[in-house]
Amino acid sequence: GSQMGSGAIAVYLGGNLAAKGAVVVTINYRLGPFGYLAHPELTAESEHHSSGNYGLLDQVAALKWINANVVKFGGDPHNVTIWGQSAGAFSVGALVASPLTTVLFQHGQANSGLGMNSWPMAKLSDAEQNGVKFAEEHHAVSIKELRAMPAEALLPDPSAVRAPTKGTSVPFGTIVDGWVLPDTPSNMNANGTDNDVPVTSGYITGDSLFSILGPPVNTLDEYHQTVQKRYGEMAADFEKIYPVSKPEEIKEVMTQSAQERIRVSAFLWASARVKSHKSPVFIYFFDRGIPWPQHPEFGAFHTFDIP
Repeated sequence: GSQMGSGAIAVYLGGNLAAKGAVVVTINYRLGPFGYLAHPELTAESEHHSSGNYGLLDQVAALKWINANVVKFGGDPHNVTIWGQSAGAFSVGALVASPLTTVLFQHGQANSGLGMNSWPMAKLSDAEQNGVKFAEEHHAVSIKELRAMPAEALLPDPSAVRAPTKGTSVPFGTIVDGWVLPDTPSNMNANGTDNDVPVTSGYITGDSLFSILGPPVNTLDEYHQTVQKRYGEMAADFEKIYPVSKPEEIKEVMTQSAQERIRVSAFLWASARVKSHKSPVFIYFFDRGIPWPQHPEFGAFHTFDIP
């Protein structure tokens, strides 16, 4: 989620993939406030009049390192594929869009993240105000005071679920800053103003969970209210396609509709890209459950496609 994690986590180790003949480079980049804090003072410091997106700039730096050095490991700097999952897929979408990455890679793969219904992306001005609020929450009135604090004091609490901040759905993430990203990747994809490279993208059955996040829906009244809030004047059309007559059906119907929504979302994103680009686009839907006989209920859950 751009908040925590490490390239050293076992699921990201690339030995099995390298055994197939690829040169696999797993990277680290700054996360949370260290990777994505925007603030008016940071913007004023920048020669590009930008702040935030530091984690994305780390990824750009990694691509530059790969271009300069991967040949020493048997790699081809003219045949680089960037590949990310979930928040990593958002990063792939941003790197495909960014003017800073031209010629740094030739292919992109995004697992569980690209589509017409991706998370909202904040603009610089909103992200700056989120940064001011973050500083106030940590009793700092300036960037100088934030920098003086120990890193541990600024790390997110993994046990706490923090509400989304203005203009975005996660506390810290990629933003439209006018330099690294001049516009949202979705708009640039549709307009053909991003990097014209082949892209593979898709979703997994369990990704539907993220399309139905929100308060629990246990009663028919709560279901109708949720549908009305989400679909407005199209709520009646939705309920004709996905009828619910008793509470026991709610979860199954919401899951089914969410799965179909993300598949349509990916198709619409790909269709827009095909119209505005010359390079091919490949879309998949991954529904093979984890081969774990003791727990068939897990199915194909979010992140399972990585191993």
